[in-house]
Amino acid sequence: MALLFLIPPSLAQTPAPAVATAQLFNVPASGDTYGAGEGIEFLVAFSRSVTVTGTPQFALTIGNTVRQADFSRLVQSALYFRYTVQATDADSDGISFGANALTLNGGTIRDSATGTNAMLSLAAFVLTDSANHKVNGVATVPAINAVSIASSPASGDTYGAGERIAVALGFQIPVTVAGTPQLALTIGTATRQAAYAGGSGTRTLTFHYTVQTADTDSDGISIAASALALNSGTIQSGAGTNAALGLGSRAITNATNHKVNGSSATVPAVNAVAVASRPVSGDTYGAGERIEVEVGFQIPLTVTGTPQLALTIGSGTSQADYASGSGTPTLTFRYTTQTTDTDSDGLSVGASALALNGGTIQSLTGTNATLALGTHAITNAANHKVDGSATVPTVSTVTLSSSPGSGAAYGAGEVIAVQVAFSAAVTVTGTPRVALRLGSGTVWASYARGSGTATLTFHYTVRAADRAAEGLAIEANALALNGGTIQSGLGTNAGLSLGGRVSPEVALQRVDGTLAAEETDQVPVFAEELQLADRRYQVGTPIPALQLPAAKGGDGALTYYLEPALPPGLAFDAAARAVTGTPTVAQEETRYRYQVQDEDGDR
Repeated sequence: MALLFLIPPSLAQTPAPAVATAQLFNVPASGDTYGAGEGIEFLVAFSRSVTVTGTPQFALTIGNTVRQADFSRLVQSALYFRYTVQATDADSDGISFGANALTLNGGTIRDSATGTNAMLSLAAFVLTDSANHKVNGVATVPAINAVSIASSPASGDTYGAGERIAVALGFQIPVTVAGTPQLALTIGTATRQAAYAGGSGTRTLTFHYTVQTADTDSDGISIAASALALNSGTIQSGAGTNAALGLGSRAITNATNHKVNGSSATVPAVNAVAVASRPVSGDTYGAGERIEVEVGFQIPLTVTGTPQLALTIGSGTSQADYASGSGTPTLTFRYTTQTTDTDSDGLSVGASALALNGGTIQSLTGTNATLALGTHAITNAANHKVDGSATVPTVSTVTLSSSPGSGAAYGAGEVIAVQVAFSAAVTVTGTPRVALRLGSGTVWASYARGSGTATLTFHYTVRAADRAAEGLAIEANALALNGGTIQSGLGTNAGLSLGGRVSPEVALQRVDGTLAAEETDQVPVFAEELQLADRRYQVGTPIPALQLPAAKGGDGALTYYLEPALPPGLAFDAAARAVTGTPTVAQEETRYRYQVQDEDGDR
């Protein structure tokens, strides 16, 4: 038997890459206007994958001045350009760019496969006075527009020793903090410094102060207009402009609900107990799963050593070790289930479960905590059973196996293929699905294939109305059974949580349903022309596996075909692209055609 495989025409016949889209890629940090130091980014995507050498440029018009955005990075067929706003730049109508904005600047942009020079015209994407992308190079000074006491006393309206006072300062634009700025609190006649605690990169900064035994204020704490100080640090806009530090009319005088009496030490006491973890599958933890229990107190604590929390699992007691939370009001304890653990009613946490185990749990001023859980003890948590004999498949990674045809965004008719990989092979019934967040809306990618393997694939076909300018989002609870099942070979339900498993690359993929399918359509091709040598096989003798080549490109998953039908005894495995078996019947020399087809029917 002779096998002759005909491959589609060489890539050399493919037309030169053309611009599929050109647009502004980012938005101003505040409102509709870029300030000095901000970066303006442009995206130019081609119809085919390209390579870039040198530093091509993109000309933008700011007011009456032409500025050059330099090439910054390449993602498949998409080029990104960046320009940093200067102090002299101003455009009250909005940025513009013309048909000839893209220039090589001594570099090259060429087809990745053939080396053909790309066509640079942006005629179909000219932008005139983009109203949401104005420019004002005069620096925007961050200023305080809100001041509030974000904490509350553990009891009534008075903080005791060891309690934390938290104050939030709001700015009109995001600010970046370096070092440890301070905020002066007036407590009685004394001034205490609340240290910067967090918020850099946002519009709200938080400052913390822990009440000392000498602190007292029967009228309520005050925060003066000049309370904010840099303390050798910095508070600046994203463009590097120093913030105005005055609180002005937002200063606080005698906050009556925030009095202080440090002479009355606040004894830390348990006010909440909760099982914070969830079983990977249903309501039952399998062997190797982590059980986390959170014990909440009314004030922040300091922990030393490794306190323990006794968990009652069935008729046995297992110790969950302290894991984290020192410096906060909530302590976390962890236990890893063993193969011998079993509890069909649900685990329990007794009133006397918390023990120091040679460590300490104290307020920030050194007052020992009360360890009794009291009424917060847990009895038979029904959603937290244990069966150490069960092996639960869990999600290990979530990726996209597809890519936009244009390189910039998925267009209408394109298939977004999501791959969910598990820790073990799973079997699927019904049509589970994965939620994709596109902008403010949610769509569903339906199960397509993978049952019996460790990797499942889900497909969603983009509609004209779909938009995701900031990228796709797949959240931790996105995988849903939809009336179906995903189980191990032994019938154990798989864990559905995707938390922490979604590839960062997912968020880089954008969706624009206004891109017509034909603009983004890709035809699968083989890397080069190929003819396999004739092969003759002996009836009754197993043949060496014949591995056939893989194609590139196309939209979504690729399916391979071998025509006409093979003689009895031989089989073509399309997934493995291989011919195997033992021929049982002789036949004349036959010519076979090996083809590939993508999900939208291109061959």
